[in-house]
Amino acid sequence: MIDKEAIRLKYNGTLVAVSDMERSKDFYKTVLGLNVETDLGANVILTGGIFLQTLETWRNFIGKDETTFYNHVMELYFETDDFDGFVEKLCTVKLVHPPLEQSWGQRVVRLYDPDGHIVEVGENMRIVIQRFMDSGMTIAQTAVRMDVPEDYLKKSLIRPEKSSQIQKMLTDLTAEQEQIAQQLADLRAQGREKTVLFKQLFTKKLSNLNIIEYIKNADPEKL
Repeated sequence: MIDKEAIRLKYNGTLVAVSDMERSKDFYKTVLGLNVETDLGANVILTGGIFLQTLETWRNFIGKDETTFYNHVMELYFETDDFDGFVEKLCTVKLVHPPLEQSWGQRVVRLYDPDGHIVEVGENMRIVIQRFMDSGMTIAQTAVRMDVPEDYLKKSLIRPEKSSQIQKMLTDLTAEQEQIAQQLADLRAQGREKTVLFKQLFTKKLSNLNIIEYIKNADPEKL
């Protein structure tokens, strides 16, 4: 019997079959700015976790000759801080549809890669949210306008570098809590629960719990 709890999967990326590898590499570099990280000939790894596979080898992998491009059932999704600048360079690219604004306020455009795989490029959601906030809307009003939870907006507004700092703080505190828990367990096993050290460690543990709770609930930009 397989131990389901022991199974750990890591998502590595998305693979698309292409009929002309050189043409596809040029498209993903020129239009989307993705560089080649590894070129194995029949398989090419691009930045961002996108894999290009030659159509012939892909058919061999799956044991089927029937492959259909322009099937309109999936897409590669990107966001950009400069949506207008990106759209300006699409004059020679075949579009699925021209730029439009989604019901939640995000501007997007969808285009075809050389083999008909759909690529969507939209505004960075943080910019969309900030635009509503700058117009005078509150978090609550923006949540209603975009039809999303307020927590989603708050998390989206956190600057990436700030998010990393907060995560490191929580990781460090959690690691310290584990060490304290082990030290307390050792002191209990030794019958030293009434010592000054035990009391200091217990107090530190409670303090850390309060700090962790505060970090999780505080305005990230004020931390």
